[in-house]
Order: sequence, then C-alpha cells, then structure tokens
Amino acid sequence: MRWTEPALFIGGGIAENTSVFLVPLALGLGEVSVVVPLAGTAPLFVLLMTFFWRGREKPSWRVIMGAVLIVLGVFLLKVNSTPPPSSMDGHLIPLSS
Repeated sequence: MRWTEPALFIGGGIAENTSVFLVPLALGLGEVSVVVPLAGTAPLFVLLMTFFWRGREKPSWRVIMGAVLIVLGVFLLKVNSTPPPSSMDGHLIPLSS
C-alpha cells in the first residue's frame, strides 16, 4: 500500500461527510427548487474527478452514461416541475394549522 492511498481514503471520507452536512444546511438557507437540482449534479463531479486519478480507475462507458443520465434526469425533473400554488382565489393558504 502506498502512502497516498490512505490519504485519498481519508480525504474522500471528509468530502462525503462535508456534503452530508452542507446539503441540509443549504436546504435550510435556500429554496428547495434550487438546492435539489444542484445536489443532483454530484455524480457529474465524481465522474470528472476520476480523470484526475487516471492510473487508478478508468471509468467505462456505462459509468459515464449512468452519470450523464442521472444529471439529465434531475434536469428534466426541474424543468418539468410546476411550483405549488401560493394562493387560492386570492386568499392565502396557511402552511400549517
């Protein structure tokens, strides 16, 4: 085992736990319609990072297509979603009772 392998493993764990912390934080600070599509692009960034470690892992065409399809699906969900109505007949709808 080379010295860089544990460093990459620890760095990956730190990055994963940071993302687990930041997504709920972003949902609390921003709008869901903005945060969720951005969080859905994570597979694309993982795919791009695999090219930095070319000697370690070579992504197959199936992995590349899978990442592209995930991001495309998130994009299509965002484009086709309609916002919920904020009022009905001019009256405000209470969010909680």
